[in-house]
Amino acid sequence: SSAFPLIYFADLAKELDPKLFAKSDPASYVRAGIRRLATMQLYSGGFGMWPGSDQLEIWPSIYATHFLVEARRGGHLVENFLYDRAIEFLQSQIRAKQTYGSRELQETVYALYVLARAGKPDLGTMDFIRERHFKALTAESRGLLAAAYASVGNRNAVDQLIREIQDVENVARETGGSFNSTIRNRALLLLSLLDIAPADPRVPRLIDRLARDANFGWTTQESGFVFVAVGQFFRQQASKGPYSGTVFVGDKPLATFTNKTIAVGPIGG
Repeated sequence: SSAFPLIYFADLAKELDPKLFAKSDPASYVRAGIRRLATMQLYSGGFGMWPGSDQLEIWPSIYATHFLVEARRGGHLVENFLYDRAIEFLQSQIRAKQTYGSRELQETVYALYVLARAGKPDLGTMDFIRERHFKALTAESRGLLAAAYASVGNRNAVDQLIREIQDVENVARETGGSFNSTIRNRALLLLSLLDIAPADPRVPRLIDRLARDANFGWTTQESGFVFVAVGQFFRQQASKGPYSGTVFVGDKPLATFTNKTIAVGPIGG
């Protein structure tokens, strides 16, 4: 989880903590994450929770494959023996079924999203879930499925899936299984909207809500997905033309900003 955000957050990380990255580039942490995953991959192509583990974990396997997909998309070297087996594992796991458990459906949609990001969308299963299980999809799963459809240019399916979504449902935080939590799911919804429509007005609202929810008690899944999503947002913003503005606390101006990163504080009031 610590290496994943650096795929998109590298430039900002160097600006925010130059001492940490004075002797090593953020890319070195990504490479180290890739090497660590190679020690966690099982014969099936899925992943255990720890190096040397022989216990398959489904959600972490999808998450690990997501990291490998984004790392390769970001220009990092991911060896074929590691990458191809992980992709094949996801393809072997997704099935069009008449009934799904809630966690199984969540995992299946996440896997479909990752496969679409890898350029290998499973349109048959995507259509089946959208047509037969639409009402069972949570907000973030609808967002991820919509992002998978966006990758193949199906705007009708995208609009159907995300039209009425504003935020995710409140859920109890899980420490195992799919590591479900409201924060993690909100970050997944943000990530999907950034794929689909970066200018969507829901994007800044979700970022604002995540910023308000920030604390040191986040799980590694929560922190990982939040920083992946915000890092992708930052990269998109950095590619735009120059902009500037003023930070206010109440009616009092605190600082000015441009598209260069700044740290503002302390903020009273």
